[in-house]
Amino acid sequence: MALINCSMESRAVVVTSGQNDVTSVTLEIIPDSGYVVAARDFTAGTNPDATKIQSITLSDSETTGGPQNDGSYTASNKVNVVVDFVDSYAPTENITLDIDPSGSATPDNLIPVKLQGTFVVPGTPDKVTFVASNVEDFASSASTTDFYAYENPGDLVTIMVMTIAATSNDFINEDPTISISNTSNATAEDDYDIARVDTFDSENRLTQVVYTVKATIPKISRSSDLITFTGAGADIPGLDNKIYGFNMNTEKADSRTINRRLEINADSGSKFRIKMQRGTLSGNPEVFTADATYGTYVFDNTNLTIESAFKSSSSSVTFPSEIDSNGDYIASTDPFTVDSSGLFYKDIVIPPDTTSKVYRFTITPQGSTTIDADAIGIDTLPDPDVITFDIKRSAEIYI
Repeated sequence: MALINCSMESRAVVVTSGQNDVTSVTLEIIPDSGYVVAARDFTAGTNPDATKIQSITLSDSETTGGPQNDGSYTASNKVNVVVDFVDSYAPTENITLDIDPSGSATPDNLIPVKLQGTFVVPGTPDKVTFVASNVEDFASSASTTDFYAYENPGDLVTIMVMTIAATSNDFINEDPTISISNTSNATAEDDYDIARVDTFDSENRLTQVVYTVKATIPKISRSSDLITFTGAGADIPGLDNKIYGFNMNTEKADSRTINRRLEINADSGSKFRIKMQRGTLSGNPEVFTADATYGTYVFDNTNLTIESAFKSSSSSVTFPSEIDSNGDYIASTDPFTVDSSGLFYKDIVIPPDTTSKVYRFTITPQGSTTIDADAIGIDTLPDPDVITFDIKRSAEIYI
């Protein structure tokens, strides 16, 4: 690339033959009529002889005025081309050194303008990450969410790339969006060009969205553009080894037999045990106390009396349970493992009882299984987290 819409003078330097430490030479790139220049738009070119020339540097001759108040693009500005010689170089004969800076002057009605703004992502992303890259930032702002383009009006500039990706074992279930606004300019979004590339896994679940944001530089400087990104994810079923919650009618019962179904939603392969205790609630806040004599349920629906359906509160019986060689109920050696359906269900039959009694269920994960943080009934005080809930009885009222 040569010099376009501008020119550079040639210059001769006279020195004493054999003298070293030759003084540097400054040349000037001068714009043609109707054009302006800035050092940022030019390159010094290749050093024609490194044994003689130490460096070639470019700078603006003016230091104030212009869009950045640094002298660039002002009517009187020129580009200084400073040729610095090697200190030990001592010429002994006439020599011509051809330097070849290149660049283009700018029409004085198209000098660069500023396009500035901020981008925003969710403060606490849900199972997705937002990673910005290639952010255009002319001023090298300390902020990690600012952008700053400084180019000629009409130029198409890449403002940034935003990658929205699901975290491990998750997928994007809330389709990402991008919006552009400016409270002082209702048509700001019209200057932007947005490209989107989606990535899906083998099950056609969305796992990544990449936005490339470009903007056409406006005719005059503009600030306060706001680019807003959204998006959220969810667990891929069966991969997180989690228990997601339960479903059971927990409404109050009277003194008669209770017959209800317990369902548990969990990833395939998840493991857990269930303990059900019989007792009472007292105090404020309420505290559960298991019945000492008949406090632990044996999970056997053939037992139709409280005395046969419950053992003492000190019993370790949980579901799954077994009957040992002595005919006594004990906890099974292995916990329950959820199959590929991701659903466990069991009918629970509680014999008739006094209306003062409460039945507390505790679902405890086993091995590497965990309780999902959003599960209804999660209790984070024990370690590991568990799910607890109660079924209460109440006295019948006849009118």
